[in-house]
Amino acid sequence: MDCVNVAVIGYGHLGKWHAEKAESLKDSNLKFIVEQNTEVHNEIKEKYPHTKIVSDYKDILREIDAAIVVTPTMSHFSIVRDLIEAGIHIFCEKPLVSTVAECAQLKKLISDNSKILQVGHSERFHKVWYQKEIVERFFRHHEFIKIKRVAAFKGRATDVDVVQDLMIHDLDLLMFLTGEKPSSMRAYGKKLITKNWDFVSAELDFESGKHAQLTVSRIHTEEVRMVEVINKTGCLKVDLMNRVVSIFDSESKKIESFEYDKTDHLLEEQKQFYRSILEGKESVIGFDDGEKAVALVENVLNSIES
Repeated sequence: MDCVNVAVIGYGHLGKWHAEKAESLKDSNLKFIVEQNTEVHNEIKEKYPHTKIVSDYKDILREIDAAIVVTPTMSHFSIVRDLIEAGIHIFCEKPLVSTVAECAQLKKLISDNSKILQVGHSERFHKVWYQKEIVERFFRHHEFIKIKRVAAFKGRATDVDVVQDLMIHDLDLLMFLTGEKPSSMRAYGKKLITKNWDFVSAELDFESGKHAQLTVSRIHTEEVRMVEVINKTGCLKVDLMNRVVSIFDSESKKIESFEYDKTDHLLEEQKQFYRSILEGKESVIGFDDGEKAVALVENVLNSIES
């Protein structure tokens, strides 16, 4: 195989972006777009005249090598299950599924499956996280870590709580950067303008001595994505929105600031996905990563409820 025949399942806000990436890459052939809302089929056809538009992904399982799942979270389990059983490579936007119990069912199916399953935890692709000296200095000791992700209300993803929609980014990022899972947590939340949690604050402790505070909200006055770390070597502040890094050095007592280059996270995710398929490499963000994030989301929600 020198090119992956792929279907994008779901043509909502994020699905439109994924379709553009799949269309642009040399390793992929955007063969199908699956969208249940037939009213937008003509619009899709105008933009992708060489791509077939269908309403049901089950009709095309024998005609594709891979699928990108960009549907509402509640539908992920049934779609991913069907794709696994059909022997299809899968890229699934976060969260992989809604519950740990659903993860357990999928795990049984993939135990003998050689196909790629990649999960869309895109915040890992900020270039700053691949500067080894920063990660080693600020995420490998007894740190205090503060992550804030807030935004004005956009009316999207209200079918899920703000933990599944936003905090899951930071829960995964926290495990990725520290290399460990939290040992305990306490969480607090408020349902303010939807039936689900709109504001959540969580405190997480690690056996290594690390402590983290995470805050997410979808009813804020501005959009903020910020990571701050304090330890004995100094302070790190990363503005993920504006890609600005600031470091206070405890020894020199000086502050240094610099910008890092922008990365097209969705494009990079898809590149990695197709290379894994074509070169037989392990998924860059696989099932285990997705399962850990789902488990932490469930723990946070249980903590809020209790």
